[in-house]
Amino acid sequence: MGAARPENQPVFPADVSMSLKYRLLFDADCPLCVRFADATRRFGDATLLEVVPLQRYVQLDPSIPEEELLKEVHLIGEDGSVFRGSKAIEKVIKLAPKLSPMRWMIESGAGKKSLGLFYRIANRFRRGCRKCRK
Repeated sequence: MGAARPENQPVFPADVSMSLKYRLLFDADCPLCVRFADATRRFGDATLLEVVPLQRYVQLDPSIPEEELLKEVHLIGEDGSVFRGSKAIEKVIKLAPKLSPMRWMIESGAGKKSLGLFYRIANRFRRGCRKCRK
């Protein structure tokens, strides 16, 4: 028998390489989210970041309710850390070598505020999208 998994610690199933450090969850029913996921796949480091539809993830690990996952983007570390919203985007930028020119944006207070504002506007748009509303 293995040790019990601490509550709220995500499962990284056997079909996923354990060298992955983070899993970015997105709403596969949302056109804006799908575009963001596609861009993340193009610019991200596949050895550090896996982009997964949240609809698939909740089948693997229901520790975070789907309703919560639908509210904002989530980035989950294999160590159980969870980044939400603009903090998740900030972490993705740090993980993506091709996005290194944008890192200045998240290294200053003004940049972090701008990123937060951009995220809130995009999330408000997503919630207003008829295809995205649940």
